[in-house]
Amino acid sequence: MREMPQGWALATVNDTGEYLNGLAFKPSDWTSDGLPIIRIQNLTDRSKQLNRTPREVDARYLVNDGDILVSWSATLDAFVWDRGKAILNQHIFKVVPETRLVDRVFLFHGLRLAIREMIESEHLHGSTMKHINRGPFLAHPFPVPPLPEQRRMVARIDSLSAKSRRARDNLDHVPRLVEKYKRAILASAFRGDLTRAWRTKQHLVTSKDQLEAIRARTWQREREAGRVKGRYVSAESIDWQPSIELPSGWVWASVDQLSTIVQYGSSAKAGDNSAGVAVLRMGNIQSGKLDLTSLKFLPNDHDEFPALLLEDGDVLFNRTNSPELVGKSAVYCGEPKKASFASYLIRIRCCGLLPSLLSGYINSAYGRDWVASVVNQQVGQANVNGTKLRQLGVPVMPPDEQAEVTRLINIAFAWIDRLSHEAVSAHKLIDHLDQAVLAKAFRGELVPQDPTDEAANALLARIREEREVEPRGRRRLNALS
Repeated sequence: MREMPQGWALATVNDTGEYLNGLAFKPSDWTSDGLPIIRIQNLTDRSKQLNRTPREVDARYLVNDGDILVSWSATLDAFVWDRGKAILNQHIFKVVPETRLVDRVFLFHGLRLAIREMIESEHLHGSTMKHINRGPFLAHPFPVPPLPEQRRMVARIDSLSAKSRRARDNLDHVPRLVEKYKRAILASAFRGDLTRAWRTKQHLVTSKDQLEAIRARTWQREREAGRVKGRYVSAESIDWQPSIELPSGWVWASVDQLSTIVQYGSSAKAGDNSAGVAVLRMGNIQSGKLDLTSLKFLPNDHDEFPALLLEDGDVLFNRTNSPELVGKSAVYCGEPKKASFASYLIRIRCCGLLPSLLSGYINSAYGRDWVASVVNQQVGQANVNGTKLRQLGVPVMPPDEQAEVTRLINIAFAWIDRLSHEAVSAHKLIDHLDQAVLAKAFRGELVPQDPTDEAANALLARIREEREVEPRGRRRLNALS
């Protein structure tokens, strides 16, 4: 620890107040009545439901608006409670500030800085759920300036934090705007607006007869390769299509007319042996792409292989999920090299339309409208069956225009993704700036010192002396758990 500025004292976290650990509650204690129980998830995510209990507790474990809470397990941070009277759960400290030594808001900022310092030190424990032990936490150094200087620091920190908060709030809207803009681009593409100027110079035409011929030829190749069996069956007709007028040379076709395979995935239980075949699940489809960070596997000799092995260009459709996520789609582009798909997904093997366009159409505003019109919802889960998928009407443009539409979509999406990445970087910079402001404040560099302020080291010495003569039971209040 660097030398303290004049008038400052090098205290510990323990000097700054009493730190009371919460009570242990079991799920059997939870009811719909009584006071809310503050769990860590309620500190980190305000949308999480508050469990309640009618259980009588000592007043020390009651939390009121304005109380400082420290989560010392899993999520490590300090918070200010603002959701009414509640009960403190375990793994959270309630802080009762020593107001003779520290300003309440100053203490909150200092605790956040101290926790970050501990996270970066050897005092962090646990391999799966990180936590800070009570002893090292209370013994952690805590620089304390004179009280008047603390209040000047708080005013300056709050002023700078307000600017950061406004910038952060604006950046928080970016993900929603990204999704909105991408859907607008896709809608423009499937109305023909995106390639209007290009199309006037080409005069290309496609037809249902051409699509049927492509489907028949592709099906025959699939049969010769052993990937489909039985006899050729005419495609399902269109049951739903959006109310848009297609450009000249475009036609409507059902998903079934644009595919040779529409197939449900495996319901076999997958495991963690990465030597097997990766099984893509509904959680692997994120924002129109495949996210391969969390995979399960089936043995290489699984009896549904090779029939359920994916091929480059297969479209995956999420047939069962929550109402807001059902119907999301992505294209398998050959990675992982050996992959299959789970039963909550449907595989579509395209012909007559580029896979990325079919996936993009399903993910567009038109696709979402279709999902809303055909979804079957039961007990929190929504489902779109394969028959409805086969009957979805899709706008189909000539092959050369498909390539041009894809190119223009990719250019627009790349630009939007670049802006999104810049927003993420800006968010991180703001977080670093806030941390830098706190670090500067606790080095004594944020506001000027005033030699007329009462020195904190003399005040700390008096408070410590008073604590030494307190009854032993009272001194041990902050050790209760």
